[in-house]
Amino acid sequence: RIGSRGSGELQLNNLWGLLTNEYNNDIYICDVGNDRIQIISENLQYKSQFGKDTLDSPRDIKLYKDNIFILDTFNPCLHRYIRDLVLQQSVVIRGVGQQVRDPWFFFIDKFGNFLISDNGYNSILILK
Repeated sequence: RIGSRGSGELQLNNLWGLLTNEYNNDIYICDVGNDRIQIISENLQYKSQFGKDTLDSPRDIKLYKDNIFILDTFNPCLHRYIRDLVLQQSVVIRGVGQQVRDPWFFFIDKFGNFLISDNGYNSILILK
């Protein structure tokens, strides 16, 4: 077991999504209450964190074609980071009269489509 409640290294506040990076076996943790992604090694040691200045309740995270995608709930955006954790793109998924109200999870299908679950409208948004 790792972690405890808080905002420091290896401390979490409302854990949601998890990702194991297939390239280096690092574990990425969506730390919703601290608005960040924490990275720990496969040996369960703290490595780093990112997103504190850009994320607002990150709930889900996926690795797809050398990119890390993060579903950010209260922004709400789908963020794309390249492997060196540089933010490349943010797609707003809520707007006037459209899209989502309360995004929770997402899936990327074999064609590269993003399926985003929306608890607010009880629906699934598909981004092609």
